[in-house]
Amino acid sequence: MNRLADQVPLLAVTSLTLEIGSKQVVRQWDWCARPGEWWVLLGPNGAGKSTLLATLAGLRTPTQGTIILDGKPLSDWPGRMLARRRGFLPQRPLCPDSVSVREAAMIGRHPHLGRWRWPGPEDEAIVQGALATVDLDHLADRPVATLSGGEQQRLAIAILLVQQPELLFLDEPTNHLDLRHQVALFQALEERRRAGALLVTALHDLNWALRYATGAILLDGNGNVTAAPAGQSLTAELLSALYGVALTRCTCRQIILQPPASL
Repeated sequence: MNRLADQVPLLAVTSLTLEIGSKQVVRQWDWCARPGEWWVLLGPNGAGKSTLLATLAGLRTPTQGTIILDGKPLSDWPGRMLARRRGFLPQRPLCPDSVSVREAAMIGRHPHLGRWRWPGPEDEAIVQGALATVDLDHLADRPVATLSGGEQQRLAIAILLVQQPELLFLDEPTNHLDLRHQVALFQALEERRRAGALLVTALHDLNWALRYATGAILLDGNGNVTAAPAGQSLTAELLSALYGVALTRCTCRQIILQPPASL
């Protein structure tokens, strides 16, 4: 019996249509996702991955359709309550550069603090743990302005982890990260998934998708969306058609580009 399939959907989409200017990138799409699932958004540049991700997170109004979070339309959720349930990592995160790394990470606790409540020992411990997860604990007192691009990306991820949402949207989270920190990131996200979080992640690296995704959402940029469990969607045939290149899947769970026939 599939334990995940038996759970009530945390996120559901009905007749969703999205347009960017005059271009329709999603057309009449129905979909649902449950706690403990990890969905990846895949597609060529300009297919609408970031637009769809922001719409699912409630940061963009759909052209048509309804998005339901835990049985309630996303638009009906009060801002603070939504911030406790849903976290979003944009493709180009902005962190305040006039504060320390520790102070910036504490931003993630704001939805959980009352109007007059200051962070306490528990909040400090959560921040310290998140900074350690992204390998920034030794830079906690550094000004954000002195961080490299990769370090700023890790700080943005730490803020999301500090927020502790049960629904995480991440847009190209590996931007600027070296391989070691990519590995650490996916291990941390996998721990959240195993603890019951629902993740939706826009990616370009197919090998990370193969390793961790439980399902995939394929956007072709012309309004067509294919969403299915990983075993049905992350196939060489579908991905070759999606990206317009010949791909093959190896037994080592990697997808590599086939050499040209002339070689």
